[in-house]
Amino acid sequence: MHAIRSKNIWGIVKRTLNKVDPRLVEHGERVAYIALKILEEAEEEISHEMLKNVLLVCLIHDIGAYKTEEIDCIVEFESRNVWEHSIYGSLFLKMFSPLSEYTEAVLYHHADYCLMKEQGVKGRTLFLADVIHLADRTDLLWQTKAQIREKLEERKGREFSEFAVETLLRAEEKYQIGRALKDGSFEEELEDIIEKMRFTEDEQRTYLEMLAYSIDFRSEFMVLHTITTVNASIAIANIMGIPGDRSDRLYYGALLHDIGKVATPVEILEKPGALTPDEYKIMQEHVVDSGRILKEYVHPDIYKIAVRHHEKLDGSGYPLGLTGDHLSREERICAVADIISALIRKRSYKQVFSKEQTLKILGDMARRNQICPEVTEAVSMNYDFLMEEIDKNGERLMLIYQQMKDEYREMLGMLKEQGFPKMLS
Repeated sequence: MHAIRSKNIWGIVKRTLNKVDPRLVEHGERVAYIALKILEEAEEEISHEMLKNVLLVCLIHDIGAYKTEEIDCIVEFESRNVWEHSIYGSLFLKMFSPLSEYTEAVLYHHADYCLMKEQGVKGRTLFLADVIHLADRTDLLWQTKAQIREKLEERKGREFSEFAVETLLRAEEKYQIGRALKDGSFEEELEDIIEKMRFTEDEQRTYLEMLAYSIDFRSEFMVLHTITTVNASIAIANIMGIPGDRSDRLYYGALLHDIGKVATPVEILEKPGALTPDEYKIMQEHVVDSGRILKEYVHPDIYKIAVRHHEKLDGSGYPLGLTGDHLSREERICAVADIISALIRKRSYKQVFSKEQTLKILGDMARRNQICPEVTEAVSMNYDFLMEEIDKNGERLMLIYQQMKDEYREMLGMLKEQGFPKMLS
C-alpha cells in the first residue's frame, strides 16, 4: 500500500527537517527554489525524474545538521565549521536514500568551487555542488537583506563558479527570485512541480525510513529503537492475525512513531540519569511534534498509531489521556512494542533488561490496565520468537550504523590531514 500520496513526500520531508532548528525553517525549500531558477536560466536539459531528485537533494541537503554549534555556523554567510554535517548528510544519502548518486553534491555543498576543481571534482557533481552551495549561501543573503550582487561578484570564480553566479544574477533580474522568497509566492511555483512528482512504493518506504533512521542515528542509544519497535509490532500483528492492509498501516505507524524526536535535544535523549520534570515535558512534546509533521499527509490510521503510542488504557498516558475504548488493536500493539524496545535495548540511563524482567514489567502494566492484556499475553507466549524477529533487521541496521561511524571518522581524518574529504566508495 502507498503510505502517503506521492506529492506529500515533499511535505513530510520538509516538515520533519523544519523541526531540527527554528533557524533552518523552510531553508531547504528556498534553496530548492533558487537552484530551480538557476537551472532554468542555465537551460540545463534535465528529465522530470532528475529534476525531482535534484530538488529533493536541495530540500534535504542539511539532513546531517543537528548539533547547535554547527547550525550556528550554517546560518552565517561566512561559513566556518560546516564539514561535519556535510559528511554526515552525504553518508545518510549514500546508505539510506534513493539519491545515492548525489552524495558528493551534498558532501561538497559548502566547498569552494576553486577547491573542488583543485581536488579533481568534476562533471555533474561539480556543477550540482556549486549550484547548491550558491543557492544555500544566497538564501542567507536574501534573509539578511544583504546586497546580493556585490557579495556574489567579489566571490565569483573563487567560492562559486563564474557561470553559476552570472546565471543566478540573470535569473534574479528575470524571475525576481528575492521578491518571490520574501512574499512566499515561490511556494506556489514549487507546488506545481511537486504535484507532478511521482514516487514508487519502494521510494516512499525508503524516504520514510531515511527520516526515521536519521532521528535514531542522532544518538547511539537510539539507533535500534525504531527498527525494534517496527519488527516487534509486525511480529505481534502476525501472531494475533492482523490482516495485511492493517498490518501495513501498523508498519508505517511504528516506523514514524518517534519522528517528532527530531526536535528533541540530543542532550535529553542521551541524559544518563532521570529526567527533570521540565526535561520530561520536553520529551513528551515529541508526540505532539510527530502529529504536526504527519497530520494530513498520511492515512488516518497511520497517524493515530504514530501519535498514540504513549496512551494508556486507564487514561494515564499522553498527550490526550485516551482510554482503552478509544484505542484500536494496532495502536495497542505499537504501544507495547515501543515499551519492549525501551526495555530490551541499552539506553543512556539503563542496561538491557532480561526476558524475566521484561515480561514482569509488561505483566504488571497489563494488570494495572495500562497496556493491553491480550497483546501482552501474545508477547509472553511467543517471547523467544519475537526476539528472533526483532533481531533480523536489527543486526543489519547496527552494521550500517557502525559503517557510517567508521567512514565518518575516516573522512574527518582525511579533512584534518589533507583539508578535503572524499567518499570512500
